[in-house]
Amino acid sequence: MIARITEWPPQSENPFGEVLHVLGVPGDNDVEMKSILAEFEFPLSFSPKCEKEAEKFSELIPAKEVKERKDFRGVYTITIDPPDAKDFDDAISLKNLE
Repeated sequence: MIARITEWPPQSENPFGEVLHVLGVPGDNDVEMKSILAEFEFPLSFSPKCEKEAEKFSELIPAKEVKERKDFRGVYTITIDPPDAKDFDDAISLKNLE
C-alpha cells in the first residue's frame, strides 16, 4: 500500500493519512517488486506516451541484427527462472556433441 501522511498531531502516537494506491497482497512477487519501486520513488507504470512509443517497435529481429550476434535459437534451451519471473535470464541449454 502506498499512503501519504496527512497529519501527525503531537499528542498522537500514530499519524493520520490517506491511501493513495493499493499494490496487492503482501508476499506476491509483483507486489514486492512494486513495493521496491515505490520505496525509491520510481514510477509503477509507464506513461501513455511511453506505451505508445513502445508499440512502434517490431517484434521481428532484423536480419542484420541476427548476423551480428551468435544465434542460439536452434539450441534446445529451457528457462530455470520461477514461473513468476520477469526477466527469464537464467537458462540451461542442451546440445548433443560428437
